Amino acid sequence: MNIFPAIDLRGGRCVRLFQGLASHETVYHDDPAVPAALWKDAGSEWIHVVDLDGAFSGVTANHASLHSILACGLKIQLGGGVREVSSASALLDAGVARVVVGTRACREPAFAGELAKEFGSRIAVGIDAKEGLVAVDGWVTVTEVRAIDLAQQVSSLGVQTVIYTDVARDGAMTGPNFDAIEEMLRSTSCQVVASGGVSTLDDVRRFAEMRNEYENLEGVIIGKALYETVFTVQEALEISLKH
Repeated sequence: MNIFPAIDLRGGRCVRLFQGLASHETVYHDDPAVPAALWKDAGSEWIHVVDLDGAFSGVTANHASLHSILACGLKIQLGGGVREVSSASALLDAGVARVVVGTRACREPAFAGELAKEFGSRIAVGIDAKEGLVAVDGWVTVTEVRAIDLAQQVSSLGVQTVIYTDVARDGAMTGPNFDAIEEMLRSTSCQVVASGGVSTLDDVRRFAEMRNEYENLEGVIIGKALYETVFTVQEALEISLKH
């Protein structure tokens, strides 16, 4: 099971938002390459990056910060503002390992299929849910689309991976919505990366145990718990390697 330490970029800095609210921002690092380098030294292979400015505006931003993270040598999974084929292509050409599309994939699932056909496993669909319904535009707008329905639809179009986030749990340090995650794992053949609410090593341990039952659980994204030093990337990786 992969561990994805998370970096959210806003105004070039590494921040965390509580439940995606722009008004509830905490700045953790002025230079996002600092945590990236630390996590690589701890043994992490991947890092999950969200361009918050891109997610809110619909146009990818924070290019300088992205390049500084890329220079650390980690595999980057990046989302936020990718709403054109050209944007996805440019990010992949720049060295991003996997591009995540969310808002446009929800509104136009065929767009996700087009990207999957063009770029294969280097594309993932980000499915951010509030009470089971997909939230878009940086979580500002809640649609009437069920998260599971979207996952099944993009899977039928060739998408191999979904990033599933329970918005209510993100940054809240209250634990993941394991029931919703298991429902997603049962309902789609896609690989699933779970996100939102990981706050203890017991949460990581439970995901690692779930991986024994659900082979399509690719990994888990961890953000605030690392910044608040509740536990370390190394400790999370040790658990993931034992299962």
